[in-house]
Amino acid sequence: PRGQRGDWVPAATDLVPRARHLIDAGDILLVKGSKGSKVSLIVDALRKMGQGTQPIEGSP
Repeated sequence: PRGQRGDWVPAATDLVPRARHLIDAGDILLVKGSKGSKVSLIVDALRKMGQGTQPIEGSP
């Protein structure tokens, strides 16, 4: 379904400004890429967004 499709960009730096608009609270993310693709920039942007306030069921 269109609403569940992923997205593709030519470079990780193109995705960083869009990261906030691509995810919602409770989403589970997998960020995959190599050091050369600078995927760590996306991970850093996601971390800066903060973490959810509700604990995952069964976690300490």
